[in-house]
Amino acid sequence: MKELLEGLKNIALGQKPQELKIILPKGFHPPYLFFLYLLAKAIKARTIVELGTAIGSATRHLAAAESSARVYTYDIDVSLEEKLKELPIYPNIIFKNEDCRYPKDEIDNIDILFIDIEHNFSQTMAAYRIWKSKVRDGGLICLDDIIFNEEMKKVWQEMPEPKIELNELHYTGFGVVKK
Repeated sequence: MKELLEGLKNIALGQKPQELKIILPKGFHPPYLFFLYLLAKAIKARTIVELGTAIGSATRHLAAAESSARVYTYDIDVSLEEKLKELPIYPNIIFKNEDCRYPKDEIDNIDILFIDIEHNFSQTMAAYRIWKSKVRDGGLICLDDIIFNEEMKKVWQEMPEPKIELNELHYTGFGVVKK
């Protein structure tokens, strides 16, 4: 796992912004977004869950990587649909306007779980505990902002091995845990 993740990280850090224009035509492209795209492609992800959609940047990178994958994205922001209309939509994205700590659907065999929700210990760990059993054996749990604050540093400390920090991908930290 470490070799694959390090290799993808190095590719993502060497990205050219024009490579991503088809996914996000305007705006800032931190390397972790390209890393998620490369990761989903490399492992041929079929089921991807993102907790915390925000403006859909990571969502689109994950969806663009594997057109046959189902990308479920959860957020409680009711204005989300309006925000997302500004960017290209991929047909394999399934928006869930609900709290990820109380999922209504049964989603199993997750290849990639990407956690990027409220940056506090209790909410992040609650979401992790609910979703980790839905990730397939060998699946990957990616966490953004693992050095953002003391609570997120504690979240990362609580994550089981094997795990790898890839903080070069994002100034607020990024990590991957293998289930």
